[in-house]
Amino acid sequence: SYEDPRVQRVLSGGEERIVISYTNLPAPETKRFWRIGVHRLGYADGRFFLNHSSGRVLGPEGEPNKDAVIFNLRDGRAALIQRISLNMQLAVFDSLDELWDPPAGYWDEYMSDLDRHTIIRPAETALGVGAGAPPVATDDGLILLYHERDGNEHYLTKAALLDDETGAVKSLLKEPIMRPELEWERTGDVHNVVFIQGAVLQPDGTIYVTYGAADRCVGATVISTGELLNALRAAA
Repeated sequence: SYEDPRVQRVLSGGEERIVISYTNLPAPETKRFWRIGVHRLGYADGRFFLNHSSGRVLGPEGEPNKDAVIFNLRDGRAALIQRISLNMQLAVFDSLDELWDPPAGYWDEYMSDLDRHTIIRPAETALGVGAGAPPVATDDGLILLYHERDGNEHYLTKAALLDDETGAVKSLLKEPIMRPELEWERTGDVHNVVFIQGAVLQPDGTIYVTYGAADRCVGATVISTGELLNALRAAA
C-alpha cells in the first residue's frame, strides 16, 4: 500500500516541478522494509496527472525509511528529510534530477556516517520522530513542523527552525505546539493522533495547516507565524 502522500513544489533547473512523496509499503509476504516512493506530477487541461515513468524508490537499499519531505535550500539545491530508524536525517543533492538518480555509491557513503546527517532525535521519553509538512520558508529560516510519538504512543506536533543555507537545525521547541485534544483527534482507527501533512503560508502571515486525526478524519488549523518564530528564536 501507499501511505502519507505529500505534494511539494520544488525548483529544478530554474523551473518549478511538482512532486509527490509517500511511504511505499511492500506486501507483508515479501518481508521487505517500507521505503520512500516518489513521482513527478504534471498539469494539463485543468488537472494534475501522474508521470508514471518517473516513479522511484529512494533511500538506502535494505533500510526502513519513510516520512519524506522534499524542498529547496537557498542556493537551489534539493534537500530530502527522511526517517531512518527513530531519527530524522537530511540528504542534500545538487538538483532534483540527482535526488531522483543519485551518483553510484551515494547511499553507501551516507549510511557509513549516518549520525552526521541526523538533524532531529526524539526526546528521551519518546518513541520516534518524523517529518510532517514540507518546510515553510520565512526570513528567519525554514519552519519544519514534524510529529513525535511520545511514550504513551500519542502523536504530537512539534516545530523546528532550519537554516535555509544548510538545512541544519537552528532551534527547536521542546514542548509540542499541538497534541490530540478534540474527540475526533483522540478516538478513531488509531487513537490519539495529530499528524500534519500540509502547511501553506498565507498572505496574512499565518500558516494554514492540514492534518490527519486519529487516522480517520482530516483536520485544519491556523498557526501564527510571528508567535511561532518568536518562540523558536527564544529557544535558540
